Amino acid sequence: MSSEQQLAGHYLRRTLQRSQHNIEAMTPAELHQHALHLLDDYRMSLSPERAAQLLPLMNDIVNDCIGLGPLTNLLQDASISEIMVNDFQTIFIERNGQLAPSTVTFANEAELLRVIERIITPLGRRLDSSQPMVDARLPDGSRINAVLGPLALRGSCLTIRKFLAKQLTFPELVAQGALSQAAANYLVQSVEARRNIVIAGGTGTGKTTLLNTLASAVPPPTTNCHY
Repeated sequence: MSSEQQLAGHYLRRTLQRSQHNIEAMTPAELHQHALHLLDDYRMSLSPERAAQLLPLMNDIVNDCIGLGPLTNLLQDASISEIMVNDFQTIFIERNGQLAPSTVTFANEAELLRVIERIITPLGRRLDSSQPMVDARLPDGSRINAVLGPLALRGSCLTIRKFLAKQLTFPELVAQGALSQAAANYLVQSVEARRNIVIAGGTGTGKTTLLNTLASAVPPPTTNCHY
């Protein structure tokens, strides 16, 4: 992070702290816009050369101060289903079932720990030497796992399994090649016949997705009235 970014970040943090009582009722989107306006006021006070240098960095500075740093844009990308931070400079993403290295990284271990703390503190959890591993669920249903170094040998790590907002149907799974039509028919018939079904598999193989799809095949309850 450049010295210009650091100065702008310090300014933004101090300004937000002084107006804490005025921003508590803001939504995350409103707070983000408010922070951008504050930072733009700061930028206008700089020399033209410094202001031009700061302009393309403003969104990153806001994300670092009040968001989740380099993870902010990854979490907002609906095509990404999982984010795996192996260490502060190694981040992988899963998109359409395929793993790929991300081009974004954290600046250092301290920045990664700061983002982990921002994620877990509102959930009433903590990550320290007495509790070096945390499993939790975010308000949107996404699942997180954070492990503190040196329990994680390469430094602290974080995994976010994003909640799939749209529930997949059996025809969609068949169209994607995840199931054959025969397998889909068999599963639907098994649900309707109230058979026991065991779902097993490794991390990221679609167990929760299949479970939700199976649940959608449960027939509506029938009411038998006797007079």
